[in-house]
Amino acid sequence: LGIKHLAELGHRSIAYLDLPVHEHDQDLSYAYYLQRGLELARREFGVSLLQQESGRRNRDAYEATRALLASTPDLTALVVFAGTTQLGVLRALQDAGKTVPHDCSVLCIGSVGVATWTTPRLTSLDMQLANMGRIAAELILERIAGNKEPKHMILPAKLTQRESTAPPQKERMLK
Repeated sequence: LGIKHLAELGHRSIAYLDLPVHEHDQDLSYAYYLQRGLELARREFGVSLLQQESGRRNRDAYEATRALLASTPDLTALVVFAGTTQLGVLRALQDAGKTVPHDCSVLCIGSVGVATWTTPRLTSLDMQLANMGRIAAELILERIAGNKEPKHMILPAKLTQRESTAPPQKERMLK
């Protein structure tokens, strides 16, 4: 959903700050499923999707973003994984003399509460974590009550566009 949003705005060079590989629990973590979704989106929307490993701290995201900017001068959009790492991303862009979204759009996955307090306010994908927790608790209670039927549910993410995403600069000049 996030890559679709950025692609529809005209972004073709998009980077994703990813968790360290050792945090991808095969088939179990939502980082694994996110990775699969990003690959599908890359193919479907024909974008260049670069991955940069980053830890969960602001400093990690800051350093990862600086590395991306150094290696990818045509980068126009950045997708940031949960936590408060988006603060490190915003600082790195600012320190590099780039403005959001004029020079680089930023979309965060999760951390919806933080997204509304940054400048600019971040476009975000809400992964419905509170709802996931409620449903998980209900399923556990059902299992305790004797229901042995396993259930598999996919909860859709919700995109909230705020101030941090816009068409790439070249796209805006053509309009």
